[in-house]
Amino acid sequence: MPASASALALALAFALALALLTLASCSSRSTYSAPPVRDGVVTVKTSEIAEGKPVFYSIDIGGEKINFFIVRIDGKIESYLDACRKCYPYRKGYRIDGTALECVYCGVHYPLKELKEGLGSCSPVILHGGQEGGEYRISVETIRETWRKLQSGGMI
Repeated sequence: MPASASALALALAFALALALLTLASCSSRSTYSAPPVRDGVVTVKTSEIAEGKPVFYSIDIGGEKINFFIVRIDGKIESYLDACRKCYPYRKGYRIDGTALECVYCGVHYPLKELKEGLGSCSPVILHGGQEGGEYRISVETIRETWRKLQSGGMI
């Protein structure tokens, strides 16, 4: 095989491998550390939740991986599914962009202080939890039910 044909074959093989890697990385959702769970309740020490720094978790409930995050905003701790109401079907979730959360699919940025308001139908899904002493707690059942409602379209 001539040198130019070998170089072309090598370049095509490299391009194909790169394309496959890109597709594989874009098609799957992120996986995070499992949260601490005690007696059916996710229990996170409030001292581990820094101001303006969301902590992402992945929990397996009934064989389904559910991602969520907990964040402290103006001293108050809040929790959300790692899912956008509008873009949920694409299962991309969010990423941190400085002091904002960005929907990976549509690129909408939410300043952390405005998460509850969202932007139209493109907004994070609230997970109801609460602070007890030095812990922030969310029942696994609340995570399961909120996820189920989102999947069935009941969150809109």
